Amino acid sequence: MEQRVVELERRATRYRNMLVLLVVGVCAVAVIGATTDDGVISGRTLFLKNDQGEVVIYAGASTSGNGQFTVMSKSGKDLIYAGADNEGNGFSFQGYNKVGEGVVQLSADDYGNGVVGAYNRKGKGRTLQPGP
Repeated sequence: MEQRVVELERRATRYRNMLVLLVVGVCAVAVIGATTDDGVISGRTLFLKNDQGEVVIYAGASTSGNGQFTVMSKSGKDLIYAGADNEGNGFSFQGYNKVGEGVVQLSADDYGNGVVGAYNRKGKGRTLQPGP
């Protein structure tokens, strides 16, 4: 059990580092592509497309009005979602496999505690939550 928790923490760290790199990359592209003198870009959404014209990165507002950052595969499947959760508890980070099934979740619960989950393709897995 301890080995599985250690592996789960290692994966969570890896996903967090990937997210930071993606966010920094998107911000760098936005700053480099700024056309105004003050370097500020404003708008409602940012779409980045691949060479085939398919959207692979979305940054903007979710349907609930919170901030959202999504990385998608070229086939349109969500691979990484980062943003505020819909219940108002804080952040939500979700990782999906190549067919769009959720396999990793990081979030805050109703009490503000961190929750980590890792699941197989069939939705079975473990959730790590702090004790009482």
